[in-house]
Amino acid sequence: MSNLRHLRVSAPGKIILHGEHAVVYQKTAVALSLGLRTRLDLTETTDGRISIIMDKFLQHTSWSVEELSKIIDKVKIDANNPETELDQELVEDLRMMTSGHHYQNGDGPAVGNPQAYSTQSVALVGFLYILVKLCKFSGKQRPPSIQISISSDIAISAGLGSSAAFAVCLSASLLSYLGIIVCDRKNCADVDGKLVPSADQLALINHWAFMVEKIVHGSASGVDNAVSTYGGSIKYRNNELTRIGSGLKLDVLIVDTHVQRDTKKMLDIVRHRRKLYPAITNPVLEAIDGISETSSKILQHGDGLPTGEEYEVIADLVRMNQNLLSTLGVSHPKLDVICETASRFGQAGKLTGAGGGGCAIVVLDPDMRQFEHLRESIIAEYRRMEFKPHLAELGGPGVLFHPVP
Repeated sequence: MSNLRHLRVSAPGKIILHGEHAVVYQKTAVALSLGLRTRLDLTETTDGRISIIMDKFLQHTSWSVEELSKIIDKVKIDANNPETELDQELVEDLRMMTSGHHYQNGDGPAVGNPQAYSTQSVALVGFLYILVKLCKFSGKQRPPSIQISISSDIAISAGLGSSAAFAVCLSASLLSYLGIIVCDRKNCADVDGKLVPSADQLALINHWAFMVEKIVHGSASGVDNAVSTYGGSIKYRNNELTRIGSGLKLDVLIVDTHVQRDTKKMLDIVRHRRKLYPAITNPVLEAIDGISETSSKILQHGDGLPTGEEYEVIADLVRMNQNLLSTLGVSHPKLDVICETASRFGQAGKLTGAGGGGCAIVVLDPDMRQFEHLRESIIAEYRRMEFKPHLAELGGPGVLFHPVP
């Protein structure tokens, strides 16, 4: 029997329920964990290499332990004060290491897709950054010989927090493997055979995941990694995160438009409209803020499946928010079709994230659980229209350690 260690962790994606774009102007946003997850297996090896396999890119990338040891030797870290700003010199060194000559299939990342190349490259920099820093943090001068395999249910670049789930899985697995945190049945809660890290452990996981998110996005609010780490629902305003204690269960369809988002373009559209029509745009942003605040109160007091009355309020808020986002100019004809189809079936839909493409969410009436044929009908309709619907629950658990057979 092998004595090589094997860890398995998972972390959820996220959706913005309310507050897209308004949050940029110091309004409230509400985000919830999404029941689509990224899974990571960390396996100890004896080949003297650090390897990573990401199923969305269909390749195996690796570096030698010696190669990373040289980088670790140069890095400085204060073990008593975890960094809050990126080590830009290290980031640049790692960018050089991930410039393309380490791909094992000989093709490089996602041939013919420049965005996939960029996404892959920056994800690798984030992985190596946290590995180097945590090795130094734990007093190790040589990185371990390991293989990391990542698979995910979460669409990439769709506004569903795929990079945050990736970052949280990396952070949790490396912190545990290097002995910085110990997640076992003595220190962690056991939920259906899976282990939930303690509050202090979650804070550390979230901190290092945030550093990876900064590398992936250039700048990051911290919302996505916090939702993926802690699960449940979070309210965000003026750079302050507040966890909403909610027991409310919401079923949703995540419907992918297959239209690539351009977040910068959408932000520029809102900025331009606010400059041209402040007397119109500012009240729209205030109205979205009111929707977010009202929604957070419903989430805070909810428990279990929403009552009929609660669902009607939730559905009204979702529809109003979509109309306001359309007024800001950030919807898209395909998003509009998804939301109109939801209304035909008596459900409520809106875009989630920056808009202009990406995904919409359809919040389902809890009665859909009893009348499964109705749920299947709306799913079949979206498929007929060549959209890609995924059924998921909102507000579930954050990062989890799973038993390994």
